[in-house]
Parts: sequence; C-alpha cells; structure tokens
Amino acid sequence: MNPTLSLTKDPIPSLIKKIAIPASVGTFFQTMFNIVDTFFAGKISPEALSALAKSFPIYFIIIAACVGVTVGGTSLVANSIGENNKENILGYFAHTIIYAVLVSILITIIGLVFSPSLFALMGSVDEVIVLSLKYTNVIFAG
Repeated sequence: MNPTLSLTKDPIPSLIKKIAIPASVGTFFQTMFNIVDTFFAGKISPEALSALAKSFPIYFIIIAACVGVTVGGTSLVANSIGENNKENILGYFAHTIIYAVLVSILITIIGLVFSPSLFALMGSVDEVIVLSLKYTNVIFAG
C-alpha cells in the first residue's frame, strides 16, 4: 500500500476515494453536530431552540469564511504543485496558515463585539439574545 498521494500521477477515481470521501464524511458529522444541538435545545425550551436558530446564520458565515481561505490557499498550492515549484508550495502553505489565523482572530473579535447588536437586529427578545450569546461565544472561543 502506498501511503502517499500524488495528485498529478494517481488516477482520479482513486484520489476521489482518498480525498473527497473523507471530506464528505467530515461535513456529514458537522451537520449531525448541528442536528444534535438542535434536538437537545428543543428539549430545554422554545427559547433555547430559537437561540440556536438565530445563531446558525452566524455559524455558517464563519464556516464560509474558513472554506474561502482554505479553497483559496489550496488552489494556489495546487497550481504550484502543477508547476513543480516547491518554493511557492511552501510559501503559499505558510501564508494560508497565517491568513487563516488572522481571519479567525478577526472573526472572533467582530463576533464578540457585534453579536449582541446583530441578534437584536434580528428581532430577538432579551432571553433569546442571552442564550444566543452563550452559544455563539463558545463558537467564537474556538
């Protein structure tokens, strides 16, 4: 068994099995995480369920930002692999990690500062805002 992948030489169906399937499984479990949260919040109270419903758009904005950074960095690394430019590969990889950390810090600061106003703008009552903040602050904490 060959433990390494060659994105330029291995057959595409094999690469799909080795890369896309694990990514899909990860996405599935992320979705299940949200479903389980929703199930248990519904058992606590309607307000808790409402807090989750109000929090999910913020959560998905975070996911979208992370996916954007990852896809952008991956595209640059993939182009460098195609060019066989090892210096650019390492540079793009390092810059992607740095950018991801900076975006994470920025999202955390913006989220912690503006979440209360955003939940109020969504028309949430005070009790739902408090519960929404408890949920999103855990997400912003990482």
